[in-house]
Amino acid sequence: MAAVDRVTVFISHAWKYEFLHVLSALKDHFKDEPDTIIWFDLFSNNQHKASDLPYEWWQTVFKSAIKDIGHTVMVMSPWNNPIPYTRAWCIFKAYCTTLEPKSRFEIAMSAKEREKFIKDVVYDPEGIINTMLSVINAEKSTAFPPQNEDRILEVIRKEVGFSKIDSLIFEQLREWVIGIAKKELEINQDEERHADLLHMLGMLYKGQGNYQASQPLLEEALEKRRATLGADHPDTLLSINNLAMLYYMQRKYDTAEPLYLECLEKQKSTLEADHPSTLPSINNLALLYKSQGKYNTAEPLYLECLEKQKSTLLDRVFLHSHGYYQEEPEEHLHLTKLRKSSPGSLSISLLMTPSPAWFVISLEGVSHKEIPDLMVAMFLLSSYPHSKTLLELLSPCRPRKIMLYFCNKVIVRLWR
Repeated sequence: MAAVDRVTVFISHAWKYEFLHVLSALKDHFKDEPDTIIWFDLFSNNQHKASDLPYEWWQTVFKSAIKDIGHTVMVMSPWNNPIPYTRAWCIFKAYCTTLEPKSRFEIAMSAKEREKFIKDVVYDPEGIINTMLSVINAEKSTAFPPQNEDRILEVIRKEVGFSKIDSLIFEQLREWVIGIAKKELEINQDEERHADLLHMLGMLYKGQGNYQASQPLLEEALEKRRATLGADHPDTLLSINNLAMLYYMQRKYDTAEPLYLECLEKQKSTLEADHPSTLPSINNLALLYKSQGKYNTAEPLYLECLEKQKSTLLDRVFLHSHGYYQEEPEEHLHLTKLRKSSPGSLSISLLMTPSPAWFVISLEGVSHKEIPDLMVAMFLLSSYPHSKTLLELLSPCRPRKIMLYFCNKVIVRLWR
């Protein structure tokens, strides 16, 4: 039921958002608190007159009002394009919330967007945080009309400074993500999912520099993944590497070394000997030996890593020299996309993971005459024994579209 009362939550959002998307996010966020009284600027503020307000008003009335409310909810949709963090209004509101130690800061998403966000954070905790933080730059934030932008930025400049406010917003956002991870961990019952959430929260604490909180979480995650997934599973190897890295960052070199060695040994036994996924493990082990002063042991590892990196780089250069260009990464897949369109009907997309454990080649309009051009797309896959077989399959089929998935096994899907 609608009501008028003392405000308990300040709503921050970008005016660029569609109104119904904002409402959907707020409805989902407050579904368990239906009697919440919110301050929503669309109904409470005349933005056309805001530019006439003096500097003192922004520095006192506006700032103290948000501080006194003590609870700010920022609408963010989609999470991987956080428009509010590019808006001077929203950054200043988030800053005002930090002025009261007991204040709460939350981010509202629709149920669907929240589910997608959690899934992506589990996949790459540090990468997702960095993606969100990378857009925060108060000095380059914008507002409309321009007079408002000038006044808000003037307050930030005089009151706190751009570097300081960026730092405050960084930590505020990171704390919110950690809070979300904790809640997911509390309500989850699935054993395998539990290990993923433990790893996610451990990595978030690691990124925050809170190693004491991170270590037991990463240790438990590794133990659960060994039990549920097996010792050679990629997620288990990831846990081994990340726990070793945490030990290294705490200078627990003797504890980190056997984990680094185990990870590298298992990667070499389950992947090709020269597989690019082994490069981070080789480099990490070399760095460990260097930090221990074992320079004669570190040097050959650094040289091995360098030679393999040169080989991988040459592969990329080869593709670019044959007309491939890089597109934006596929959303939520964290892939590098190289694409080439020939004068005819052939269009080739080559997707590669950051550590290419698998590839996808997508071809449209393939004809028999264009098979030689396909050889270029297959170049990076030349180490795979399946390449020749695939070409033999392609020639007689002449399909209109083909998706070739490369992993430990090969799946060929044909559309006619």
